[in-house]
Amino acid sequence: IGASVVPESPHTSGNGVNEISLPGTAAGSTLGGNILGVTYLRYSGIQIVEADIVFNSNWPWDSYRGPRSVRPDRWDLRRVALHELGHLIGLDHPDQANPPQSVAAIMNSRISNIDALQSDDVAGGQALYGAPGAAPA
Repeated sequence: IGASVVPESPHTSGNGVNEISLPGTAAGSTLGGNILGVTYLRYSGIQIVEADIVFNSNWPWDSYRGPRSVRPDRWDLRRVALHELGHLIGLDHPDQANPPQSVAAIMNSRISNIDALQSDDVAGGQALYGAPGAAPA
């Protein structure tokens, strides 16, 4: 499966191409006012055959490090991309778990001043895929 970055073009789901796009719509639906990004996964049985990440072009985007108050009029593309990539590998929102977890994580459902993966994010990935092995000799 190929991959492409498609700025400001319609999102096409089901075309067998992994896409990252920045349209105002996703899979034919207008992205709601509170949605910054969406991850779509298409399966054949239990195998992922397509993965698309859509960022909402209705919001102003930038990329910066540090507190949100630095650019309160912009959304940090890097933070939202890390979050959506977490969904792509199978992570959910720990603050919406049952029971809810109170942890520092880029995967929490609300934007915060976190601008990098946290130990809970890494632990979640390792729980799904295993910890890295020893480096080869």
